[in-house]
Amino acid sequence: MIIIGERINTSRKEIALAVQKKDAEFIKNEAKKQAIEGADFIDINCGTNIHTEIEDLKWVAGLVQSAVDKPLCIDSPNPAAIEAVLAIHKGRAFINSVTAEHDRAEAILPLVKKYDCFIIGLAMGASGVPATAMERKQAAQQILEFTDKFGIDRERLYIDAVVQSIATDAAQGREFLNAIHLIKSSLGLKTIAGLSNISFGLPKRTVLNSSFLSMAIAFGLDAAIIDVTNPGIYSAFKASRVLVGEDSFCQDYISAFRNGKLI
Repeated sequence: MIIIGERINTSRKEIALAVQKKDAEFIKNEAKKQAIEGADFIDINCGTNIHTEIEDLKWVAGLVQSAVDKPLCIDSPNPAAIEAVLAIHKGRAFINSVTAEHDRAEAILPLVKKYDCFIIGLAMGASGVPATAMERKQAAQQILEFTDKFGIDRERLYIDAVVQSIATDAAQGREFLNAIHLIKSSLGLKTIAGLSNISFGLPKRTVLNSSFLSMAIAFGLDAAIIDVTNPGIYSAFKASRVLVGEDSFCQDYISAFRNGKLI
């Protein structure tokens, strides 16, 4: 299972301040902490800095890859910002993301092809996030048609069924999990998720996030964008991999226990 560390995002106040002040050591330390805890990719997002996003994203990308030997997940709505980072990136990046909208696909997928990237496809279109699992699957089908048109290897496509808060719609947790099953069983595609939206607006969010991560892994989730430095999330991840048979002889789980990382 692929883990993408989510913490370097200017929607977080401390990251926004570090980028504003050009605090290189703070950004490097954030990258190092996530790499140490097992992140396979480091997500970078400066989307809140509308007027300086390109420069900020390039600066952050260079710092992160100077600090850790990890590829990046480039999280931006701006194709110019994505390409600016891809031009200096080391290794094979994730791009986050394309949707089921034609114009977005035409802007992003040539970059995926040119730079040989992984691509996250958000199972949504112009009308927003679908309410049901079937509608999410249909959006994923449209994204697949777009990527096939550009000759992008299906193994590089990861579909995000888009988590919505259960605080406003109690059915959304189940619809998301059912969407994972549909997308994998009917389309044969890999799935990914940023899971923390499930708990938005509710107390003790780590309890919900870690439980939902375990459930999603049981439904076949292939990759997750999470805060791997959070002990609750980390423990749920390690335990879930054991329980679905992905941790041979429980070696990773036992190692985490011996290192005092399980709660």
